[in-house]
Amino acid sequence: MNFTNFIYIAAAKPADTTQQILKWSLNNVFVIMAALIAFGALFTIWRVFNKLSARQTENYYREHGMTTPTVQPVKFAFPGLKKINDAMWKLVPIEQEADIDLGHEYDGIRELDNRLPPWWLYIFYGTILFAVIYSYLYIFTDKGQTQAQEYEYAMEVSADEKRAFLSQQANAIDENSVVALTDEVALKEGKAIFTSTCAACHGQGGEGGVGPNFADKYWIHGGSIKNILPL
Repeated sequence: MNFTNFIYIAAAKPADTTQQILKWSLNNVFVIMAALIAFGALFTIWRVFNKLSARQTENYYREHGMTTPTVQPVKFAFPGLKKINDAMWKLVPIEQEADIDLGHEYDGIRELDNRLPPWWLYIFYGTILFAVIYSYLYIFTDKGQTQAQEYEYAMEVSADEKRAFLSQQANAIDENSVVALTDEVALKEGKAIFTSTCAACHGQGGEGGVGPNFADKYWIHGGSIKNILPL
């Protein structure tokens, strides 16, 4: 179900809308999570560049002996955003840093037991949530395919493509119907084809080169006509 279908659902009857939106969300849970993570990453990058730009401006004025202007970084006008940000970071005031001092000092730098950055924590929590949802969908429901099922499906698709290809050929030959031609006419035609097409890689006498050696007793896939059929 694509975004157009989602718009159509939103315009449906209220009684059906909630159920269909939940179904759409379940079927597209990974897309939704990816979009949320992408939004969070872009928001973080925007804030970092905003702060770097403000700091660069202040340094420029200071290096040229000018009064450093008070640069106010651009902020989203979300109500209570600062409170939410402070709650997420759980920053400790400078005057209370002694409470989180771990007693270690390296080159004059004290080690504090600060909280991990919230963006890191929530990405970590998101991976746990992703794993739970993924496991539920792929193990306990039929919403997804395991690797073994994906392999079997890919083999079925490949077999269908092979049958479709052979059905369009005038001389439809596969590993079940192929036979070795030993008459003189067929051998001459085969030699001509090998000399003009195959010898460049396999050598004039089949001794190998860029391609495998045909003249020794070793075979990569087996030496029968059914093994070497190039399909």
